[in-house]
Amino acid sequence: MEGFIITFCPQSKRYKLYFANAGEVHSWYMPKEPPQETNLRRMARTMDRFVPAKGDDFSKAVADHQIDDPGEVWDEGKAEMDSWKDAKIVMHLAGRKLSGKYVLLNVSEHYGEGSWLIFRAE
Repeated sequence: MEGFIITFCPQSKRYKLYFANAGEVHSWYMPKEPPQETNLRRMARTMDRFVPAKGDDFSKAVADHQIDDPGEVWDEGKAEMDSWKDAKIVMHLAGRKLSGKYVLLNVSEHYGEGSWLIFRAE
């Protein structure tokens, strides 16, 4: 199971980003649309991570997880992880809207626990 899904939840007016990595699904929410250009940085906050039920595919696992704040799929596709460290995640996305090298950078030290920046790298 590898990939990413971004949903837009009209109720909370948030974008939610889900990545599958090493059998777990990691998630962040963003108050603004994810960046499609290289000069934009967006704040993201961690949500929880979870292990999908055995036999569930990635899309079903995300849909089941969003029961309290259902969303519409904004983008989805493949995600190839370059590196996954505590403070920096680098990946290549290949989706309908987002494609290219993306970075999630942990900025909790400056903006509070669970704070990250997401941006498209050059």
